Amino acid sequence: MENNNGFVGSGSSASNNLAVVTDVGSVWSNASHLHVGSSGRGNQLIVSNGASVMTQGEKRLGHFIGAASNSVLVTGVGSSWLGNGNLYVGVTDSQAGS
Repeated sequence: MENNNGFVGSGSSASNNLAVVTDVGSVWSNASHLHVGSSGRGNQLIVSNGASVMTQGEKRLGHFIGAASNSVLVTGVGSSWLGNGNLYVGVTDSQAGS
């Protein structure tokens, strides 16, 4: 799958969303940023069994006030979340320099 910006649970009311990328050869490619639980709660990204997520921009896990209990799990031989941008965990917009 390819997209510009990826989101798993974007708004404050977005909760308990799940994206799973699994098995060798499976790739989720983001040309820019990937956000997991920007403002919501309990959102998850799971990358497993040799799958890959490519993110060329920022990788954000929880970002705005109200984001809580969001997670990313990368598990299994050959599984990866790669890219050039910074990784931000639990920051507000002003802390990220936006």
